[in-house]
Amino acid sequence: MSSTTRSRGRVVTILALNALGLTRTGRNDALGAAIVLAAALAVVLLQPLDAPWWYHADADATYVANSYELGAGHYTWYLDHPGMPLQDLMAVTFDARYVGFKIRGGAGSRTDFLNSRLLHLDDSRLYFRGFAALFYLAGALIAFWVVRGLLRSSVWGVAAGLLWLGAPGLLEQSIQYRADPPLAALFLLVGFLIARAAERRDALLYVTAAVILGFAITVKIHAVAAVVPFAIAVAFRPPRRPERDAARRRAQALLARFRGPLIVLAALTLALVAAVNGTRLPRTTGPWQYPDGLQTAGEIRRLVIGIAVALGGYTLLALIASRISPRIIGRVFDPFVAVLLWATLAGIALPATLSVRDGFSMLLSIANGLTGHGVNSSSNVTPFAHAWDNLAHWPLQQFVVLFALAVVAAAVAIRRRDLTPTLWAAGAIVAAVFAAARFGTQHYWAPAYVLSIPPALWLCRRGGMIGTVGAVALLAYVLVPAGAHVRTGAHRAERQAQGEVVWDAAAARLLKPGQIALGQPYVAPVADIPYVDLVRLWVEVPPPRSYRFVSAREPGLAVAAAQHAKLAYFFGARALAVRGRTRLELFPGHEYVVEPVPSARRPDIGFGVLRLVHGEGVDEPYGHPNAKYDRAAHLYREGGHTFDFWGNEVASAHG
Repeated sequence: MSSTTRSRGRVVTILALNALGLTRTGRNDALGAAIVLAAALAVVLLQPLDAPWWYHADADATYVANSYELGAGHYTWYLDHPGMPLQDLMAVTFDARYVGFKIRGGAGSRTDFLNSRLLHLDDSRLYFRGFAALFYLAGALIAFWVVRGLLRSSVWGVAAGLLWLGAPGLLEQSIQYRADPPLAALFLLVGFLIARAAERRDALLYVTAAVILGFAITVKIHAVAAVVPFAIAVAFRPPRRPERDAARRRAQALLARFRGPLIVLAALTLALVAAVNGTRLPRTTGPWQYPDGLQTAGEIRRLVIGIAVALGGYTLLALIASRISPRIIGRVFDPFVAVLLWATLAGIALPATLSVRDGFSMLLSIANGLTGHGVNSSSNVTPFAHAWDNLAHWPLQQFVVLFALAVVAAAVAIRRRDLTPTLWAAGAIVAAVFAAARFGTQHYWAPAYVLSIPPALWLCRRGGMIGTVGAVALLAYVLVPAGAHVRTGAHRAERQAQGEVVWDAAAARLLKPGQIALGQPYVAPVADIPYVDLVRLWVEVPPPRSYRFVSAREPGLAVAAAQHAKLAYFFGARALAVRGRTRLELFPGHEYVVEPVPSARRPDIGFGVLRLVHGEGVDEPYGHPNAKYDRAAHLYREGGHTFDFWGNEVASAHG
């Protein structure tokens, strides 16, 4: 590209900056940040903030229920992501709310308070949706500051902050309490620290990046994608001896300067850790509480010992190598790399301190996830089976364009021997592979999308006037369809509210005392079913609650039996396809004789009702549908055992 074209591009950029009140000197960074914050806040405010708690129950309720367990002094079972910081935050929030409740003169025990909050989850919407909104807003601001710092221009920072709004899956997640928005924000922060550390060969920045990377892995293990650009940066731009010595002196100066506050903070943290862990330190033998009983103290112990031996051994070899042959062996066994590994482990350990037992479980969950076990061994996870789904449609179509620009930027940067865009693009490529290997669901692509923003804008900035026009076109390409979909969540909430009215009216008309209805799992527009599937499931001792609906799953049948309610109807879209009495498998292994209820058909909203005529929980005992009825004893017999209708084994006077 000619120098004349570049000069024209600079003039156009300067004019645009002046028109916006922004300059390349950064004197009006506050205005740029305000523009980004206003745009992100508009997205949040256009979401269904007043929708009931169960609107996003698959994320919100799951995290809140497990946070309740932590707040109540129990253990969390939900560590697949692992998502530990989110649970810690909400657990501390529960406890802080209880302290406030007592200060205001509230009566009742901590258990009573927490049970009441769990039974009335709408009381907690302000907190889990508020935190979710803060995560989303923080991500937009981080995108602004990262690119503003890298390209030294507020206008390019604004472009990055606005591109954040187009991240796949994050529009609706802007008010969902889940790991993906904070993960995307942490990717940007870690990427910036790595790039800046490589640029300056700054050892202290490298260590800071390692700590935050470790923390990000505890939010969601997909953060390990940042290990690749981190390794490239350390390999090609390691801090030399003077930089390492300078970093040590700076760290010592910082510790000395803030010694008092740090001592107070450490003391308060230790007191909190001691108070929280006093009644739930891990056992040294036997199985630990965990889904399917797969975790044992032995597994944890072997993992911890393995990590200690591996890191300790590497550190020892690095110290020896640095003295014997620093130029050859020292490149493989480097004491500074050992410091980075320990710093990463420290970042992982940070959220583990609030519940030591759960922290150990989190370590094993991370190890299992990274080795293809745990949640990744589920039968419904086929690697790369959905890698190309929806890539030709919004928002992944926009991601593909941004990602392609990042790859081109990396190629240009390599030719120019500029490492920074290459580091960002490398992270985006690895994150994209992770997304393709999982489900191909939209929000799995968000990390690769946000990591593509800095190199793509770097390329546009280098393109002069053409690049500036291209950046404007890219913004329009991303933001116009995003704006068209920004109200999708609100529209879905309105339809869900309509469905709730229909379900409630049908239940009030059809259900008699002692009866209960089955419904489609997870997504039914009533509170009972997501409560069974996504709240009660995770709570060790759930507070008592009366249900009109339960999900068509084994846990739903267990709740119906415990409530001594007979199954009478099935609610859901599947009912619309049934025209007469028939036998239907409502969920695996459970067939029922059903017949439609014509008066309840609502094809316009995908709703119908089936009357349950015969099957388990209808006229056969729960858990023992093949048991024979003993009319004399009014009990059921199977295999030499006697049961009541609710599946409880009882002693029979008739032997």
